[in-house]
Amino acid sequence: LNDATSLHALEQVFAPFKTKRSTLCERAREVGLEPLATAVLHSEPPTMGPTSMAQLRQLSPEHAELLAQLVAEAFYKHPPAAQLVDEAITRHGVVQTTLRSVGRCKELQALAPAQLAELQGRFRSYDDYRKPVRWVVPHAWMAITRGENDHALSVTIKFETGGAEEHLLSALKQLVIRDFPGLATPGLWPPEKKTLLRLSVQIAYEKHLLPRAERSIRDDLNVKSEVQRVECFARNLRGVLMQPPLRMAAVNSPAASTTASGAGGSPSPHLLAIDPGFAHGCKFVVLSASGDVVDTGKFFLSSVSSRAVT
Repeated sequence: LNDATSLHALEQVFAPFKTKRSTLCERAREVGLEPLATAVLHSEPPTMGPTSMAQLRQLSPEHAELLAQLVAEAFYKHPPAAQLVDEAITRHGVVQTTLRSVGRCKELQALAPAQLAELQGRFRSYDDYRKPVRWVVPHAWMAITRGENDHALSVTIKFETGGAEEHLLSALKQLVIRDFPGLATPGLWPPEKKTLLRLSVQIAYEKHLLPRAERSIRDDLNVKSEVQRVECFARNLRGVLMQPPLRMAAVNSPAASTTASGAGGSPSPHLLAIDPGFAHGCKFVVLSASGDVVDTGKFFLSSVSSRAVT
């Protein structure tokens, strides 16, 4: 836990211990399929043993599906499998966005025509947007996120080509064959075990590994966008705070010219700041162009007051 540097990394650490509501895996355990799943994954080759092999061949279609869910659970909780899918979709994934159809979105249907036109106009440039994950810039992702939150955009993360996804599935299959003793020497498998492996890999990938990888990409893009947003704000704020309090040309009034000629130099601009008040007087401060305090004091506006300027 101490080594987890992101929410996604923490999720991977916690995944083997996460408890969920009743699932197909729980149902498979209830009907007694967990020992068979353990034999499929961990029995040494070349065989699983006569009893396990007979059980595998006699499974009904429903129980075969439940067994595949149990085997898939072991696959998607295997950290190297999650890492393989994360790296593949980061290298070969694309972010694709389209404007949402009004007929399929009740939030858009509730908008007035003018509001709908304004909303769609703001995100029109992201209709049919397609960009590799590694090339999505932070400001574009922030706009895409706003569009998705406003129900204007539909956002998906998928592979660039079908061939890249097929290659990943093949690599995932080879990885689990390598890492689980019961899956070694696939040339000796019966047909039922080959079908089970293909189905289990597909379930693990589509239902768990791919959605987890998509969440990881979204988390990374959100972090990069937030960092850039804060850095941009910091640069702008620094420019505001570091600028001089007064930046102006020399005053060209006759009084200023007389003062400047009498002093033998160019007129120096000043800034007069006043805090108005009647009962307690008006406080003022005079600042130089560099921000130095030239003078402070108080004066009263009421003509009936006998108090002088202090």
